[in-house]
Amino acid sequence: WTYADVVAMLEGGNDQLASFYTRHYLCRESYEHRRESSLLSPSASFSSSSSGSSDEDGGVYEEDITIKRYRTKAGLFYRKNLGLHVQRVLSLGVYKGREAYRGNKQG
Repeated sequence: WTYADVVAMLEGGNDQLASFYTRHYLCRESYEHRRESSLLSPSASFSSSSSGSSDEDGGVYEEDITIKRYRTKAGLFYRKNLGLHVQRVLSLGVYKGREAYRGNKQG
């Protein structure tokens, strides 16, 4: 990993990404709800594996959701803006943690 990659993971980590996807209705529950409500066309199935589009309980495969949501406009927006944010953070010098940057930004 590069220094910038590590800073990106720290700044836009799993909690931030999960929260972003939830706000944009791109979490597993949202996909399953749309699937159950027949809002997704049959051609929009979640089939990245050979065993079909759902797990044993009829849910959506997590890796299928991950692949699809990274390709959405919201996913592309997150990636682009995280990259810009990391560039700004790195331009301030040595990384001192998420809270240190947020404190400087607000203060």
